[in-house]
Amino acid sequence: MSYRNVASTVTTMLLFASAAVAQEERPGKAKARWVTVAEHGLKVKLPAGWQETEQPGTVLAAARTDKDASGQSLNIRSVRGVTAAIIQAKAFAQQLRKGFAESLEGYVAAGDGMTEIAGNPALWLRGSIADNQILHYIFVGRDVGFIATFVHPTDRAEQS
Repeated sequence: MSYRNVASTVTTMLLFASAAVAQEERPGKAKARWVTVAEHGLKVKLPAGWQETEQPGTVLAAARTDKDASGQSLNIRSVRGVTAAIIQAKAFAQQLRKGFAESLEGYVAAGDGMTEIAGNPALWLRGSIADNQILHYIFVGRDVGFIATFVHPTDRAEQS
């Protein structure tokens, strides 16, 4: 191996090493992490400062637990029979809005639309109850559908 090749290899290694060191998190600084629910084929990235919590009937529940927690939470429930075709039906969003209004006292719908999660069509619905904003994502998984509900105080909307 020539000096030129060795020098090039060492320079490349030093560049990669310095980039890797620069990307390391500082000690004590929380970072986002992936949570896997293998039995449902679900993988969710929780932001820094969020921890899993226990909530009956959920596939996954989490809440913000750092110093800025302020009542932010996420819960994901499984729903049998939800398919991509059902999610894309216009009447489905209307049915969900009506169901939320009937089952959640004080719920006010504020909008809905389509998006994509893991390459599949997904529906989002936004609403509120008193001083809390609620964002629902309805999407299909490997064997079942899911409803992910994210709640945060209205005064923290920009931060959330």
